[in-house]
Amino acid sequence: MRQAIITFVVLCCSGPVFAQPVTISEAIELLDPGLSVQVVRERDRIVNGQSVCNATLPPWECWSIFYSPLGYIIGVDAAGSTYHVTSEDFDFGGGRRGEILQRMNRSGVSTDIARIVRRVCLGTGPWPQPECYPAKFLSVGAVGLDVTSGRIMLAVQAQYCDTPDPCFGRIGVVEITGLPTLFDTFLTFTNAQSLTLLTPAHPDGFRAAVSLQVWTGDLRSLPDWSQAQPLVCQAAASPNAGQIVAIGDSLPSPAIGEGRYYVSASTHGPDRRLGRQYNSGGFSARNNSMLPICAP
Repeated sequence: MRQAIITFVVLCCSGPVFAQPVTISEAIELLDPGLSVQVVRERDRIVNGQSVCNATLPPWECWSIFYSPLGYIIGVDAAGSTYHVTSEDFDFGGGRRGEILQRMNRSGVSTDIARIVRRVCLGTGPWPQPECYPAKFLSVGAVGLDVTSGRIMLAVQAQYCDTPDPCFGRIGVVEITGLPTLFDTFLTFTNAQSLTLLTPAHPDGFRAAVSLQVWTGDLRSLPDWSQAQPLVCQAAASPNAGQIVAIGDSLPSPAIGEGRYYVSASTHGPDRRLGRQYNSGGFSARNNSMLPICAP
């Protein structure tokens, strides 16, 4: 199915002070437009004078929240790319300093995908001068890479300090999504006449895919796959993990009140699979028994 990725940009200028002057989402500034960042959960670290991290069973984000070393490797995604945080402290401008989250592909080419902001000087002087205050301090602690779903989970602490005295802020979990996944072929559109496929490491659970097919049909016919029409029978031959495949779409735009779906299928020898569906809190394979044979 066609998917659109919409980025909302909020512009702000000087004005009234917000009730929460800092949030954990400020720790991540994306540089890769294909990724998304969102807060999974966020809370005050101090509640009724007590730290939530002193509880008998503290939340995950409390673990190593104060230990965010420079220059560490996060892990390897489903396409074989390595993610790591640089060891250098960069000046991002606007009083912001921190490190860079980079991705290195299997060919050894590195790409900056996000800034990890550690401090924001809101005063007139540079850090660590007293004139820097008020300031924001952000710390990334525990980090996890979800290879199956293609996301990075980060435990973050965010503080807003008026003076160098100890101050307490908020903690929580932030996730970066949009990395290559292990099973699901990611299908999206780049413009009105083009689709793209991002090939996972194990398309639909196969060790590799001999080819990728793309089907389309009327939304009102779902889930009757017998009415699906082939858009392309071989979008890619033996695609590699992480390969981006472009597909032309010459079909006219649906009329007002109408809709069209797009779905990909993977083939391996005589076997063909149509991806997964989410029902009752879990994933299961789509039934492709009604899907016609794709004849070029």
